[in-house]
Amino acid sequence: MRERFMVSQEAYMKVHYEILARREDEAVKSFLILSSSTHEVKEASWNPGEKTLSKALDALGIPISSLHEKDITPIRVFPELGVISAVSKVKSILDLVEQALAKLIRRVEPVPRSKALLISSVPMIKTPFVWEQGYTGKGVKVAVVDSGIDPSHPELPRAVASRSFVEDEPVDDLNGHGTHVAGIIAGRGEIYSGIAPDASLVISKVLDKDGWGYDDDIFAGIEWAVEVAGAQVVNLSLGHTPLPSEAEIKFASKYLEWIRRGVLFVAAAGNEGPAPETINSPAIIPGVIAVGAVDKQGLIASFSSRGSQRVEKILGEIKPTLVAPGVSIVSTFPSDISHKGKIDPLHAYLSGTSMAAPHVTGIIALLLEASAERGYPPQDNYSNIVASLIASARSLQADKYAQGHGIIDSRRALAGLGKQKIQAPGEDALDRYRNYLSILESENLNARVESMVETLQSFLGVGILAMSFLSPGGNPSASILDALRKAYQSGLITREQYIYTLAYLLDKQKKQ
Repeated sequence: MRERFMVSQEAYMKVHYEILARREDEAVKSFLILSSSTHEVKEASWNPGEKTLSKALDALGIPISSLHEKDITPIRVFPELGVISAVSKVKSILDLVEQALAKLIRRVEPVPRSKALLISSVPMIKTPFVWEQGYTGKGVKVAVVDSGIDPSHPELPRAVASRSFVEDEPVDDLNGHGTHVAGIIAGRGEIYSGIAPDASLVISKVLDKDGWGYDDDIFAGIEWAVEVAGAQVVNLSLGHTPLPSEAEIKFASKYLEWIRRGVLFVAAAGNEGPAPETINSPAIIPGVIAVGAVDKQGLIASFSSRGSQRVEKILGEIKPTLVAPGVSIVSTFPSDISHKGKIDPLHAYLSGTSMAAPHVTGIIALLLEASAERGYPPQDNYSNIVASLIASARSLQADKYAQGHGIIDSRRALAGLGKQKIQAPGEDALDRYRNYLSILESENLNARVESMVETLQSFLGVGILAMSFLSPGGNPSASILDALRKAYQSGLITREQYIYTLAYLLDKQKKQ
């Protein structure tokens, strides 16, 4: 059998094992984490033309030709974060980190894919009272980072700004999810009205017709919505299982920076309940308002993702943050898309934490309008508005890590606006999040490796994990690595078993 992936240990340490486990001729989308960053050419993330990309890469010390020579296609550049997303074959990645740009590339990680968080109201959260006080979201820009919008829907306002970040798809909603979410926030129907019908919508299309999107496109869409379109609150009814990675930490740092500037982020908690510790990213990021779902009787939806005492202890905040209606929610839907939840040509009912999140986003739009009227500065948005939402939430007598602080109550939130204060996440929040992801990575890798131990024992006679502690300093000895390689070459273990176990052993060596 031809030996594959036999590269230097230094290269192994730079490339995430999820990439190493793939075929060497397989094309993958990856994040290239650089040793440098720059404040030049910020638009390279949301406006990635060839000229813009080339200029940004030059500023980072990477000629675009050096990537093309390796058959690597850059997709987006995040200059401030020192991150590039690119598509290439696995072999090209290994060549890159071992030879061409070894000193400039610190880490290579897979780009996660997020999905729309749905399965397959308004009076419940006391919104009519807030309308009676004159607050309808006027003057507030709300970003819907989703699958786009149906621009012809008669019950939706015309977007003040819109852009597609999905390759070869217009901003029009080809899935239906984004239109449904937008309607919950700002629908203007006589029967099915949104929470903040006079809010201005910023549409950032990041999910494709099937409801999936890559995280580089999603983050570029968020960055454009905030930095270019001026969104004050961002709705993220999407997510994925948290992936321990440097890119995730870098993106989280940007969320925290925006939060301190006054931008608020609302994200669906996820639909992986009732198991604990199933909060998706970006909802798990400190400072992001994570929203779980309840049904119309006020019971926690079985699918709604849960947090845990450990999550609260490590992150310093409860996840989910709040819960809101998310079961059988009727809202706007494109007339030309069929769906089993359709109740008429313009409306459908959907379920999921995707539907719960925009309820909270809509209320925040109302509170932002009230906050501006009362003269509160934008940088106090988190301390004022999130504090009010948390303090006014009604307990459902459910588990703390299923309901968070409780179900939102817009009437009580408006009454309490400015009366309570909480601190926006501080500098330690990023370290807490990094620690949490590190624990997840260790547990995930341990679980994968342990599932392979029996096979390896039959070849080596002694468990590979036990053997790794027999060499001086707990490092894997040359004999262990040689035995592991022979097991792979002989066909006794699969490539995935070989890669994951090798990655585990080398990771242990790195942490000594």
